[in-house]
Amino acid sequence: MNLRNTLGALSLLGAISLPASVLATPESGAPSAPVNSLKNIELPKRIPANCLDNAANRYKVPAMALLAILKTESGGRTGIVATNKNGSKDIGPAQLNTNSWAKYMVEKHNIPISSLRDNMCQALMAQAYALRWEWNTCITKRKKTDIWCAIAYYHSPTPKFQRIYVEKVWKHYNEIIRKGKF
Repeated sequence: MNLRNTLGALSLLGAISLPASVLATPESGAPSAPVNSLKNIELPKRIPANCLDNAANRYKVPAMALLAILKTESGGRTGIVATNKNGSKDIGPAQLNTNSWAKYMVEKHNIPISSLRDNMCQALMAQAYALRWEWNTCITKRKKTDIWCAIAYYHSPTPKFQRIYVEKVWKHYNEIIRKGKF
């Protein structure tokens, strides 16, 4: 699918939408949402399948959504710290921001920044928690039930940045499915 078709199919939050193949009918062979089965996806050793499954199952979010976000954020690598223009930092594989989710995890759950940065299993659990929270907010406050709303808000409250981010995550999701590996 090219970018024009992807953008033309967008409908999430009015400004962000899902690519046409996400909205396709089951007979077209396209998924209606990120599938949760990892049985056909090869993961690198740095991403333990049991940690991914545990996080997805605990917070009832699609494992494939977690993987696509992870691919977009850090390529699935630990130890990553990125500094933003506003001085905040994005921490670890899930790139949790020190002004939002990383701060929340430290203050509310006493999870050290070093664990969010260097521990893949902890990062996946925190990522799944954040995605579930965003999804619940999409459902209850925004009346949007699909995971793509949560993925958009996981990244940013700003529609322009949400749109760009959803396109990147969608690209990585399709790449993972097509190749059968992370």
